[in-house]
Amino acid sequence: MSKQATKAAATKTTAGSSKRKKTQNGPEEKLLAIRDLLFGEQVAQLESSINDQHKQLSRRLDNLESLVKKKTEQINKKIQATADQINDLMENNRLEHVSQESILEEKLSALTKSLNEFQQLTENGFGDAQSELNSASKAIYRSIDKEVKKLSDKIDKKSKELSNNKADRKTLATMLESMAVNLNQSQV
Repeated sequence: MSKQATKAAATKTTAGSSKRKKTQNGPEEKLLAIRDLLFGEQVAQLESSINDQHKQLSRRLDNLESLVKKKTEQINKKIQATADQINDLMENNRLEHVSQESILEEKLSALTKSLNEFQQLTENGFGDAQSELNSASKAIYRSIDKEVKKLSDKIDKKSKELSNNKADRKTLATMLESMAVNLNQSQV
């Protein structure tokens, strides 16, 4: 501790003792005066040392406080920068998602259009095939019907011929029989 600080503390202590002496002159005052004489300089040094330590501690606390503020500001800036980066990434992801969504919607729309075209072509193709099949089946039916009629006519004609032939045969058989009987009678 410096000599000036010691003297200032001693003066302060002595001044305090003087005030006490003026107010009281009892045994306690004498004891305090003796104590001031014996330990006054040490008390003054101790008080000066405490004051110096207090000032030094105050400076250190001020420095620490400014350091904490500075570090807090740096951390806040880093947090804000990181938050901004995260927001930018999220916005980019959102935009990419929207872009991908629109691409998927376009592909889905194109696929739906292709499916509708295919369905229309298939329906048209089936319709055409069905009408061709209907036309072909009608033509085949007509052709078969004509053939059936022709065959039916031929069968009827042949059936009549056979009936006529049977009648002719019967007639011929009867005639031959009667000739045979006549021949037999004429020979008898």
